[in-house]
Amino acid sequence: MKDEYDALIRQGTWTLVSLPPTKKAIGCKWVFRLKKNSDGTIARHKARLAAKGFLQTEEEEVYMHQPIGFVDTTHPSMVCKLNKVLKTSHSITILLIYVDDILLIGSDSSYISSLITHMHSTFSMKELGLLNYFLGIAVTSSSSGYFLSQQKYATEILVKAGMTNCKSSPSPMTITSSSDPAADLPFSQPSLYRSLVGALQYLTITRPDLAFAVNHACQFLQTPLTSHFALVKRLLRYLKGTLHLGLQFSPGRLTLHAFSDSDWAGCSLDRRSTTGYCAFLGPNLISWSAKK
Repeated sequence: MKDEYDALIRQGTWTLVSLPPTKKAIGCKWVFRLKKNSDGTIARHKARLAAKGFLQTEEEEVYMHQPIGFVDTTHPSMVCKLNKVLKTSHSITILLIYVDDILLIGSDSSYISSLITHMHSTFSMKELGLLNYFLGIAVTSSSSGYFLSQQKYATEILVKAGMTNCKSSPSPMTITSSSDPAADLPFSQPSLYRSLVGALQYLTITRPDLAFAVNHACQFLQTPLTSHFALVKRLLRYLKGTLHLGLQFSPGRLTLHAFSDSDWAGCSLDRRSTTGYCAFLGPNLISWSAKK
């Protein structure tokens, strides 16, 4: 309990003040938990201080009674004015680890601070601060939300293809096929084709507008023809003119909407269908696919 209390004091979680006459102080409670080892033995005893039954909204002033066992004897009638959210059942923390890159996000800033402190004491880490770039994805925050883009990564694909100075195209692919007999010849650099298409697959993380065209290009990875590489070049020209595009995530109602479609045996060679779907959580696109 003392470890938890000391951590909250260090983090400036509250300030002792006199309760304003128009305000009412809420209670708090200690929550205890046993951390166990894999063999069932007790590793340590853990205590958390939780404010009773409230969700703090932005700029809302919340006053809480002093925690049991830690009442300031010189100011026993004062209350804690919360500077940070103090809750357990309504909080969430997500830790994303990819090899040696880590993202940490959550709704309880005091818990995140204590977790980071604990991780620093256990592992050798370098803290880079607020998220702005992760695995080739740039994250820009603003008053309207977060914008995710892969402009730098997309530019590198154009450099690899030698198309940094190409003219842009208004769409990622054409609905008409080439009638040039040479278009049916095997492409002379199949490894280049596979490398470019593989790179474009990762780009669809923030570019759902490329999903259908990239899936179409993926169908010819084994033995690409000259006509197939022409499709990829068309896609890259479209990319050249849309480097600024990405995904916007904004606050909104948590309502889920999904849409799906299929061309029903649209491939003239094998009569297989291409299906697609997209799902929105509120105004935000969170999942999509285009697959034959």
